[in-house]
Amino acid sequence: MTKVDLAKTVKEELGFSQAESLMVVEKVFSAISSILKEEGRIELRGFGTFLVKKRKERIGRIISLNKPIKVPGYKTVVFVPGKDLKRIG
Repeated sequence: MTKVDLAKTVKEELGFSQAESLMVVEKVFSAISSILKEEGRIELRGFGTFLVKKRKERIGRIISLNKPIKVPGYKTVVFVPGKDLKRIG
């Protein structure tokens, strides 16, 4: 599913225009991104939790050359599904 598909669903459910629906979806994603940057965590009860995790620096390997390389640490976003979402699967 893409953002456009999600906007179509919002349009059908709420009766918004396509442009309004796309704007709502964009604003929600933008708000989630902003909160993650500022706070590092956002919990949507019944759906799940988005967390910013720090990955440690590590030694990787270029397989074709069999040569070790240094992979720097970085931040990534992980999603932990809530109870209601786990029941779907």
